[in-house]
Amino acid sequence: MRPSPLQLLEGLAIGLLAGCVVATNPNYPAEWATLDTRRLGHCPAIEGIYVSTGSMALETGVECSTHSTAKKGDWQCSLDLATNLGMAGSGGAPVRLRQPDGETLEVTPLSENATIPTVLKEGKDFRCDADSLYFSGTENVFGSKFMSAVGLVVLTGGVANHTRAFARAENGELVMTVRGRMLFFYVGFPIATSGTSYVRWVPSPLAGQAK
Repeated sequence: MRPSPLQLLEGLAIGLLAGCVVATNPNYPAEWATLDTRRLGHCPAIEGIYVSTGSMALETGVECSTHSTAKKGDWQCSLDLATNLGMAGSGGAPVRLRQPDGETLEVTPLSENATIPTVLKEGKDFRCDADSLYFSGTENVFGSKFMSAVGLVVLTGGVANHTRAFARAENGELVMTVRGRMLFFYVGFPIATSGTSYVRWVPSPLAGQAK
């Protein structure tokens, strides 16, 4: 896969010995089930009915955003499955994922008043690579254009990227790998940070009742 501009800049910052690199990227939890390799087209097969609230691995490294104005792509520390798929929260209801084809993901919180699926499309709402189906967003750390312009004058600013990547484990669980990366310059001094966290959702009891 071709590296993103952020990855190239991060690599440059790492190469600058005068800079600072902070990385907290634990390995995939050894006690969790191995990830499944089955696919639909070039996307991983992640169909199933899962509980709404996941559990996070004890070892975590992502600095996540908890404020309500977090932009698309940010991880807000939420363990709600629907929220991490870019939707409103599921309200505690199990979540059904269907893949009618290799380019479509249907998400349905199975509550009494919400049975119509939200249809997500590859290339528009999510992307797939060799390992996962993922959601991603990149933003300026200052947010506004005015503050970015001020930062340019004093050689201060940067970009941050968050990715939420989904794959199914061999035991039927759904696993999300969250990666956060930031490249920041403070008065010309480069600082690169990266972190990785893992969340999993177990199959809902409704999965055994589905046809």
